[in-house]
Amino acid sequence: FSGGNSGPGCGTVHSPSDNPNVLSTGATDINDNIATFSSRGPADVTGIRKPDVSAPGVNIRSSVPGSGYQGGWNGTSMASPHTCGEAALLWAAQPDLIGNVQQTYWVIEQSALGLTSTQLCGDDVPGGIPNNVFGWGRIDAYEAVSLALSTNWDISWLGVDPVQGVVAPDDGVTLTLSFDTAGLEAGQCYTGTLKFEFNDPYVHEVLMPVELCVQAGPCVPVETADFSWVPVTPTVGQAVTLTATYTPPTATTPITYTWSFGDGNPGSGQVVTHTYAATGTYTVLLTVTNACGTATISHGLTVVAPPIQYYTIYLPLVFKGYTPTH
Repeated sequence: FSGGNSGPGCGTVHSPSDNPNVLSTGATDINDNIATFSSRGPADVTGIRKPDVSAPGVNIRSSVPGSGYQGGWNGTSMASPHTCGEAALLWAAQPDLIGNVQQTYWVIEQSALGLTSTQLCGDDVPGGIPNNVFGWGRIDAYEAVSLALSTNWDISWLGVDPVQGVVAPDDGVTLTLSFDTAGLEAGQCYTGTLKFEFNDPYVHEVLMPVELCVQAGPCVPVETADFSWVPVTPTVGQAVTLTATYTPPTATTPITYTWSFGDGNPGSGQVVTHTYAATGTYTVLLTVTNACGTATISHGLTVVAPPIQYYTIYLPLVFKGYTPTH
């Protein structure tokens, strides 16, 4: 649907473009600036983020009644047909998407050129994508087709149970993921995305990436872990770089590194940087994990106060009204 021409104020996306199940399109100009008239989110009734994407909608050439063709047309009604045409192109290029509206939406959104605005609407943050001005950004048909053709839409190795359900207020539901490596190539990693949708119009969809790595041979567990850090005795506010190691070096990958810095803050990665806000000795805990083993190690890291700075000040001394005697 066209996003609407009630901009530039926030909260100007109205029905039917504010429906959570439709793809709302805002309007951009030739320089990828948002059109002044393009409606901004969040949706005025549901409060969800809108528009979903943006497309050219300023000074557009279009067919007109009477078999004519004119330029100079403006509006999200000029932008939305671009999105419709991209969807048709996707279905022609990738037949697996035909009839699969939600996955078609996903391709259009994920392949868009991400754009940001200094205008912050709703829960937007500076530099955030998606946002309530451009959505996921200006659509890109080439990138969309490339993504559609490079994506395996039949993810047979991943199963989810249950696939739908009802969640009571202030409650939750547990989903069980199952993996099947039959027919997959050893030593390769496979990725997929779980998309969670809700019929509550006030709740955004959630995308969760999933990766499955097939071992090339028997799993070699991580046996021991250790880490070092520099500087050895950091001061308050000074960045500390911590580097994790493990044995044996032939341990099966991928390997994950989970840190607890002792001040209530976590971290991840083989090399991390952390800063402490107060003096003291902190117990830093590292956990190194692979598919068949886990190792932990902890060390005490002492943080001291910055050294006192001493300064020598030289002042000129001038005598007035004094005549020296020789």
